[in-house]
Amino acid sequence: MSDRVRGGGHRRAGRGAAPTEIPWSGLVFVEDWDGRPRQHPQLMYLTEITALAELEWRHWGSPQARADGVALDLNCVSGCPDDQASRYRVEIVLSDLTKRLGAAYYRHAAVTPVGSPAPFWAEDLSNVRLGVPKA
Repeated sequence: MSDRVRGGGHRRAGRGAAPTEIPWSGLVFVEDWDGRPRQHPQLMYLTEITALAELEWRHWGSPQARADGVALDLNCVSGCPDDQASRYRVEIVLSDLTKRLGAAYYRHAAVTPVGSPAPFWAEDLSNVRLGVPKA
């Protein structure tokens, strides 16, 4: 493909510079495992057997939202001493921001233990696909 230029010659139309990503400025959500959309959740059910609590978010709405918090053993695999769900400190990274229905949703979560390895009862939460509404 070419464009006509002055002097009768032709120049090839290039692709130009790669487009830059425009930051999203609308509503941003993350869905629980059962499909409930949440914004800046302090508590969310990441899977059927693991909840994330005491979440303190940074960079919400950016390509990677980060939080510190705790993962809770909802299945009581740990035995739930004192009738309380066992917990361990984690860092959560939400990514793969996808636009749907006038809002954006995070599609991926990665949870890593903070300070020590995850306990024996913990699920592998290093690569969790999150639900988003259908386009």
